[in-house]
Amino acid sequence: MRKRVKALLSSFLACSALLAGTAFGAVVSASERTDEAQQKGSVIVPADTLSEGMTPSALPYVPAAELWEQKMEITSQSKAVALGDSIYFTSSVNGTAYLSSTIMPPYNVSALNVGVKAGNVLSREVVAGEPTSFSTAGLRNVSFPENYTFNITVYQTGTSRYTVSEVQVLDDSKRLTSQPVQIHYGDTPEYFSFDYNRMLRLAPGKSLNSIIELKLEGEQKFKAFDRNQGAVEVVGGRVYVYLEQAPLGRNFYLKLRTGSVMSSDGHRNKEVISGPLKSFIPIHLISHGAQTSATVKKGEEIEFSIDYPGTVYLSPSMLVGSKEDFDKTAAKGLAKKLEVSAGQAKQPLKISTRGLQAGRYMLHVWSGHSIVIEIVD
Repeated sequence: MRKRVKALLSSFLACSALLAGTAFGAVVSASERTDEAQQKGSVIVPADTLSEGMTPSALPYVPAAELWEQKMEITSQSKAVALGDSIYFTSSVNGTAYLSSTIMPPYNVSALNVGVKAGNVLSREVVAGEPTSFSTAGLRNVSFPENYTFNITVYQTGTSRYTVSEVQVLDDSKRLTSQPVQIHYGDTPEYFSFDYNRMLRLAPGKSLNSIIELKLEGEQKFKAFDRNQGAVEVVGGRVYVYLEQAPLGRNFYLKLRTGSVMSSDGHRNKEVISGPLKSFIPIHLISHGAQTSATVKKGEEIEFSIDYPGTVYLSPSMLVGSKEDFDKTAAKGLAKKLEVSAGQAKQPLKISTRGLQAGRYMLHVWSGHSIVIEIVD
């Protein structure tokens, strides 16, 4: 059982050093869409995949770095296919395409090529604008929830630039799981998904918003999720829930109602309740132009505010790990840490760069968003 959780974690930890994101405090996945810089925030794995002593809760957060500025695109016909079917896609550049598990970091082209030789990764040359495909019949070890998401990674010819698109590969011979993987995406606005092991469609007689119910902090009962609160989408094996941020507050629960979606052989989902969920804490830069990034001279103070109480770090951008790892780094003087109380939330706060070396840092809230800080001499 332990290996399943480790497989998920290794994927997220490996990719976090390269992919851009705004959310900190949860695991990010190896997936990324260059059209909107999608980032996964936290992942809840089914209880039967956890080792003894673990509970189905959000796994630890790891940070991420920036994406390529120049746009490269992979246009896929589908975000999910059944095992044995082909994945059809088109690249915007000439290059080499790889199909690999998201457990393998897409930024390591050497590892991808080793995977090709070992038979664990598929590859082919692609021509800009020409449709092509990978057959999933050649994939090894497709399983749920350990290994069902795959990256199409295209490296542009003659450069080290690449782009990534994620696709689910689902085994439609399996019975529909009753324990979907629950994912919290750290975009703005935030959104969520319930990931199943089968291709899904909306059950007859159901409307999209009617299949989700929402309970806010302090409420006793779940309520209907109407269009003013957000939207619902069923894509491949996922049920997406897009929430408007304003009415959420800090803590809330989501419910996917029984019999809302179904597999091709008629099996329907069981009720799933996700929560308590915590909105990622927004952080706002007050000084240095009040932007989403800033250049700061060594020794200067950075003024900012956060919307809820929490722990704020000013840490090297490539630092990854648990909250304990960040605390240890701050204790060594290589990062800064500030505890923010409920009374200090939404108030101007300051954190100093004194004692830190020049370089790229992230000013971020644990379980919240981040701001890129470049410290210069």
